[in-house]
Amino acid sequence: MPPGTFRLYKHLWREGALNTEQQELLLRWLLSDFHSQSVLETFERIEPVAETQIRLMELPERPIIKLAKSCHVDHFFRNGTLQLGSFNYYASYDHAEVGDKQEGIVTAIAKADWGFVAGNYGSGFENYVFCATSATENVTLSDSFGYDSGFIIDDPYGFAKAIQKSVGSSSSLYAMCEYSPIKAIIGSSAREIDRFSISDETAKMITSAKYFVKPLRYANQNEFRFLWEASRDLHGAELVHCPEAIQFCRKLRV
Repeated sequence: MPPGTFRLYKHLWREGALNTEQQELLLRWLLSDFHSQSVLETFERIEPVAETQIRLMELPERPIIKLAKSCHVDHFFRNGTLQLGSFNYYASYDHAEVGDKQEGIVTAIAKADWGFVAGNYGSGFENYVFCATSATENVTLSDSFGYDSGFIIDDPYGFAKAIQKSVGSSSSLYAMCEYSPIKAIIGSSAREIDRFSISDETAKMITSAKYFVKPLRYANQNEFRFLWEASRDLHGAELVHCPEAIQFCRKLRV
């Protein structure tokens, strides 16, 4: 696959405003790709996450904590070794808590001054992904993950920039994830939309906020997500060596 692969599952555009009833019908049609009719009927109303709810590059009040196995935490503080995932990696990971088959895929509605574009799209497969949580320092270690240790990222910005340099990324991004019963986002187009053509530019009509929307069943994770853009699509997890990141972290007392 070329860098920045764009996957198109459903796509449409229409001139004119979209009222509440039309939006509801549109979302149900789009989401039928991922959910059975019986599941969709359980929702009295389907509400997409507003793009403005995703606070890119903003920090929550509670600490950012990476939970992990003690051996991996020790490796990190010894030589700066960290594992970074990818959307493809988590989409294929066979674990009820870690795996998410819809990583990188989102239902999106982008409003424009002439109307709207909507569809089911896949993008962001060129991003390194690092998942942490926002919690108090006495966070309960989850048996479902098998974690017995962790570390606190005291300076998420410094940590992100250190990793960015280490992997040779052109950008770094982080935010708290937003959870919704259905994985859908609505916002104003981040750029002018050419409704008469479809390309990887179509994936950019909604900002990178779309990468921080997750299904409600993962809400207990309270995920704080880091992303770093690579120059190629990523298909698995990679170990990176970044001792410079250690200074921005401290071990969690357990």
